[in-house]
Amino acid sequence: RGSGPYISWGPINTPLPFALRLDPFTITYESVSEVLSQRMDSCSVIKAVGLPLDVTEDELRDFFRGLEIEPDGVIFQPRRDGTFNGQAFVKFVAPEDANRAMELIETESSVNETLAQRLKRVVGDVQGTPICEALRDVVSEAELGLVNSTEDLFRPLGVLPVDENVAGILKAANVSESMACKMISELGKRRRLEKCFAIYSSMVARGQNANLFHYNALISACAKSDRWMISLRFMGEMEERGLSPDTITYSSLISACGKGKQWEIAQQLLQRMVDNGVSPNIITYNSLISACEKAGRLDQALNVFDSLVAAGLKPDVITYSALISSCEKVGAWETAVGLFQEMKQCGLVPDVITYNALMSACDKGLQPLRAQESFELMLADGIQPDVISYAALISSYASVGDSSNAERVFSALKETDLRPTNAVYNEVIRSYEAGGEWEKAMALAEEQQREGIELVPFSYHLLVAVCEK
Repeated sequence: RGSGPYISWGPINTPLPFALRLDPFTITYESVSEVLSQRMDSCSVIKAVGLPLDVTEDELRDFFRGLEIEPDGVIFQPRRDGTFNGQAFVKFVAPEDANRAMELIETESSVNETLAQRLKRVVGDVQGTPICEALRDVVSEAELGLVNSTEDLFRPLGVLPVDENVAGILKAANVSESMACKMISELGKRRRLEKCFAIYSSMVARGQNANLFHYNALISACAKSDRWMISLRFMGEMEERGLSPDTITYSSLISACGKGKQWEIAQQLLQRMVDNGVSPNIITYNSLISACEKAGRLDQALNVFDSLVAAGLKPDVITYSALISSCEKVGAWETAVGLFQEMKQCGLVPDVITYNALMSACDKGLQPLRAQESFELMLADGIQPDVISYAALISSYASVGDSSNAERVFSALKETDLRPTNAVYNEVIRSYEAGGEWEKAMALAEEQQREGIELVPFSYHLLVAVCEK
């Protein structure tokens, strides 16, 4: 009582007609070809495979633009755990559209590649447009606006001017809401904040709805460009539109405020987050610890750490690295060493950022031997030092006027594949100041120039200081 024998040909898998099953001798190449041809011509459903796991229905419909898909004609296939498996069925209104869709897929190497290429092309087009002066002026005025209370920081931006160049590109490319969100994220990573604003204002002007993901992308872009005040204004904008911030929203806002050394506002955001029933995660707390670290508030960073533990969250490498960096800001090298030891006792593996922060803390505490021990421990743990590692160690010797060891570490650096930076040369020159070794300082400055590394004003300041000794 089964469906009978099947035939497969490429992507086609179909049962044989009942008439053919009655007489196996009628199953010939010609009869099977005719069956396949008829069924392919009358089929309006195709199966798309190898799709990106974050593809959306809008992007699929956009890929097949010009072909009419049924209103509920896109069905994503799940894995056993409910997540998308990269395959989808697409039902077109007419079989002819399904056939043209197959031709389109055969023409392109893959849907995945086409979407990625299209995103890259449109982002490049937007990035290449001139800056919209009207939009830039409005945003600048928003940052300089009068703030009488904390709530003033969250005032909505209101209607932004439309960048006609960007709007034209988005319209010509028929950019969907989902693709616009990805464009904002990509341009945010490139720190092209004014283009993120242009995409947002063009979306609103076209009647498209900005959702939580768009605002999170905008706030994240503000954080990457150190525009903390604008990020808060976008939060006010989204709340006015009836959207509730989530954990990602608050974490990005706290990160933005941290980069602006607004640790008090960052703490207020955490409290606001909890009051609104949104649960902070480890990223949220790490962002707040970093905010306290940038403001040189070790006491507050440790308080946040205590709150993190009290909330039942487990500190990670980023948590401890930020705390140790907080110690460096105030020269609390003993606290830094204690946190480092606690971190290893918890089974966490320090990375190069952790070791660099530890060496810098020892430097600020005038403990070059501790810094040297940390450097050697890093090597023993199989962590590859970077230029910052060598600079931190050289700085620790320079801070106590030990030019001999500073030169030793500098020589070791030059034996690696790493290239010394201006900061490294400056630290070696600084090590000559205590002993007034001006000939060595001048010789090193000449070497630096021969290596094609330009002397900056601070370099000349150091050279003058050494010569004056």
